[in-house]
Amino acid sequence: MQNASRPMSVPDQSALLRRKMESSPAAQGGSAAPVSPEMASLRAVARAGFIAAGLKIAAPSVQVVDTDGVAGLAEQMADVALLIPCNAPDGAEGFAALSSGGMTGLVEKTTTGRISPGEPEPRDASSIDQLLCRGFIERFFEAWGELLAGTSHEAWLAGYAPTDGMMQPDVLSVSAPDIPYRLYLITAQFDGLREVAFSVALPVSRPRPADLVETGDAARSTGEWAKDWRAAVLESPAELDAVLCKLELSLDEVRRWAPGDRVSIPASALSSVSLGRRNGPSVATARLGQARGVRALRLNEITTQRVGGIASRPVPPEPLPPGAGFQDEAGIPAQVAPPEPESGAAAGP
Repeated sequence: MQNASRPMSVPDQSALLRRKMESSPAAQGGSAAPVSPEMASLRAVARAGFIAAGLKIAAPSVQVVDTDGVAGLAEQMADVALLIPCNAPDGAEGFAALSSGGMTGLVEKTTTGRISPGEPEPRDASSIDQLLCRGFIERFFEAWGELLAGTSHEAWLAGYAPTDGMMQPDVLSVSAPDIPYRLYLITAQFDGLREVAFSVALPVSRPRPADLVETGDAARSTGEWAKDWRAAVLESPAELDAVLCKLELSLDEVRRWAPGDRVSIPASALSSVSLGRRNGPSVATARLGQARGVRALRLNEITTQRVGGIASRPVPPEPLPPGAGFQDEAGIPAQVAPPEPESGAAAGP
C-alpha cells in the first residue's frame, strides 16, 4: 500500500525549522563560525519571506555595491517598483526596495495564498502594496539583526525599520542624504515560480554627534547653504489630496461593485478628512462643509514634519472673517443630483 504524499503545511514547516535550529551547533552550546553580512542577508530574506507570507525562497544570491553618493544609489534603484525609506532612531536613513515581481508576489501570497506563474504587468505601487510588503521588510531587518548579533556589524545595522510611507524612485537623488551607501542586491525565486529582486541600501557609516560639529568659516558656510536650500524647498509646489474616508473591505466585495451601487461611510468621516500627499503621510485633518456656496474644508489639526518622525499638533480654529460663514456638511440637507444624460442625448439649455 503506497502512502499518498501531501504538501507540508505552514505549522509543519515551522516545527521542522525549529528542530533544525535547536540541533544546530550554536544551540547545543558549540561555537559557530562568524557569519558575514552578505551570508546573513540571504538567510534573513529566506526567514522573512517564510514568516511574513509563508514563502519558499530558493536560490538566493547577493551582490554588494558601494556607492560614492546618492547619485550612484539612485542609478541602482531606478527600476524598482516599491521603494520604502527605512530609518533608525539615531537619524540614520536607509532604503529597501522590491522589483515588480517581488512586490506583486508578496501581495498575491499574502492575499490569496499563492503566486501566479510568469511576470506580472508593470504598475505603480500603491499604499496597499506598501502596507502588505512592509511586514516582510520588518521581518528581514529583525532576522538580519539577530544573525549579526554579537559581531562587529551589530551596531552598524541596529535599529533600522521601514517607515509608514514610500518614495518615488525618481526623486531619490534629491531627497536622500548625499553620503556613501552600501547596497545589497538580492535575487531569489518566490515559491520556485518567479525571479524577484530585493534591495537594501544603508549608509556605510552611522552618524555620530562629532560628525555634526563644525566651527569657524565651515560652520558659517554650511549655515548659509542650509538657509538657501530651505528657501528653495519652501518655494517648491505642494500637491495635496483630500481623502474623505478609508474603508476596509474584502477583495470579493470590491470585485462585485457596479456603477450605481452605494457605499456607506461613517458620519465621523465628515469631520476627519485627511489632507496629504498621495501614498504619503497626512499633513492635516479637516472638517467637510460649505462656504460661499461651494464645498470647503476647515482645518482642525496640523501635523508637522520634524527630524525623527511626524508630530501631531492640534491648532485651534481662528475666527472666520465677516461674511465667510462655514456650514458643516453634517448639517446640510442631502441633495439628489440630476441624472446624467444618456449617451448620445442632446444636453438641455
